Amino acid sequence: MIQNKKVLIIGDVILDVWTYAKAIGLSLETPTLKAQFSEKKHTFGGTGNVVKNLSELGADITFLTLLGDDEYFRTYDEDFDFTGNFLPIVENHRKNTVKERFWIERGGSNYKHLQINVIDNQAIKEKTIGSMCYEVKKLIHKEDFDVIMLIDYRHGLFTEEFINSLMPVLTKKEIPIVVSSQISDYGRGLVSNHINFRGANLIVMNKLEAEFNLDEGQSMEDLPKIFGCDICVTSGRDGSILYMDGKKYQQNIIDINEVDPCGAGDSFISCLSLTNWKEYPENSLFISNCWAGLSVEKHGTVCPKRDELEYYLENL
Repeated sequence: MIQNKKVLIIGDVILDVWTYAKAIGLSLETPTLKAQFSEKKHTFGGTGNVVKNLSELGADITFLTLLGDDEYFRTYDEDFDFTGNFLPIVENHRKNTVKERFWIERGGSNYKHLQINVIDNQAIKEKTIGSMCYEVKKLIHKEDFDVIMLIDYRHGLFTEEFINSLMPVLTKKEIPIVVSSQISDYGRGLVSNHINFRGANLIVMNKLEAEFNLDEGQSMEDLPKIFGCDICVTSGRDGSILYMDGKKYQQNIIDINEVDPCGAGDSFISCLSLTNWKEYPENSLFISNCWAGLSVEKHGTVCPKRDELEYYLENL
């Protein structure tokens, strides 16, 4: 089951802004939908959402991230609230990542009409790499972490240079390392950096990311050999599969009322990292599927409550 682990998590954070309005008709001047503003709110996505999930599940968290000194920095500084230790390293002249979504209510239902992104993806500076690695060395020397999580949304933090500097620091102690990294398009086609995280104990990826990392003639069963660690592949409504020690463990998703799948992967990896997946793989997958399933019943990057999970499990 879920354990109250001490977690060091490193990753890039996203400010998610949600604007809600109610449709009132079409404009007379142009074929444009008119809507009456209802509310605007913000949540913290990317690794911020993973942190929120870990906190709700009872983990003891130290969160190390990279922020810019732009107009959104104050939002993080004042509003990012969780039970744990927040250690942002601020880089001058760096823009923070912001994703604003516009939802319109029509006929009693909400529809996502538009998303505007503020994305810079500026690579972390060499000086900042040194600062972050120094901070990590201090933390793992001082604290007895049960697991280390590296969450890469590909917004400039986990460059090859940073990963190459960071992994030798992390692997000096025998602390399990869990990795999630997206495939990204930098104008030259999709790019994967999963192979750079050599030394990790578990890499969690979705089906698209897993297939992207396979060469012709290879299958999912080859993934642990390719990356040298356990591999967990999530497949949305098809559940999740763990490839470990030459075996395959699979669990289906729970029966859910899907409202918004945004953040489901964050919820899944948060829960899985707090389980003992090596000893109890099927149980770990099942409870992680349950937690991720509960998350998609909510709008936006909003994690479930632990008592919701306990209630669901009690009433199976």
